[in-house]
Amino acid sequence: MEVSEELSDSGSSRFVAAVQDLLREAVARSHQAPALAGLDTTALRALDALAGGTMTVSEIRAVLGLSAAATTQVVDRLEEAGFAERSHDRVDRRRVLVSLTDEARDYGRRQKQPMLARIEAVCRRYSEAELLRAAEMIGALLPSEEEA
Repeated sequence: MEVSEELSDSGSSRFVAAVQDLLREAVARSHQAPALAGLDTTALRALDALAGGTMTVSEIRAVLGLSAAATTQVVDRLEEAGFAERSHDRVDRRRVLVSLTDEARDYGRRQKQPMLARIEAVCRRYSEAELLRAAEMIGALLPSEEEA
């Protein structure tokens, strides 16, 4: 537990330690899930981007910050794993669109379900006001748009 001198009071130090533990667990799980599917973390980032909807390879490239060739390889791996499919835009046949398969959506739901069930169980133990305060605190930890 790495807590600075300024956060030595019990409530602050416990909160910092809990957030650090949660982050460690999230990182461990984020590396575990793609490995189980035979994918690397870059492919997982592409899956997360595609969860927002169909994208072009160029749009995926912008999100991942990769070269065109490296992005194509990521999409190839997703396609080979059965998690993504390519199609041509109906209006402009030169544009290649990439979307998640039903298998990818199902896989994502299965990966998230245990954590979502745990969150729901924990939420039932707290009042609405406590949950709103916790959401405010967690939201304040996220980078602002200027920082992102």
